[in-house]
Amino acid sequence: MSLLLLFTGDVIAPTAIVSDLTTSKISRVAGKDITYVSFTVDEECQAWKVKKVSSSSAIHTDGTLIDSGGSIPVESLFVIDITDDELVDGSGSEGDNLIKLFVQDMSGNWSV
Repeated sequence: MSLLLLFTGDVIAPTAIVSDLTTSKISRVAGKDITYVSFTVDEECQAWKVKKVSSSSAIHTDGTLIDSGGSIPVESLFVIDITDDELVDGSGSEGDNLIKLFVQDMSGNWSV
């Protein structure tokens, strides 16, 4: 007896390539309270999201959503901003944050 499995369609997750980050540290101080992240994707994507996560191995369903959006054309420069207000917890205290950018290709695969 033999078993033949056929996979059709795209099963490869897309990749977001960050090309610029205006600063890796932001604070509550005016003028230092925002960073801009520039990136491209290696294939056309239908959605993106930025999440505050607790681990570098986190996946797109983990963590706290900071921002999200729709389609991104392949290899087009895309810029998002992250502000200090999006990173503080309910008590208003600052601290270290791990931020991950996730993109979803047209087949529904999310980057890791």
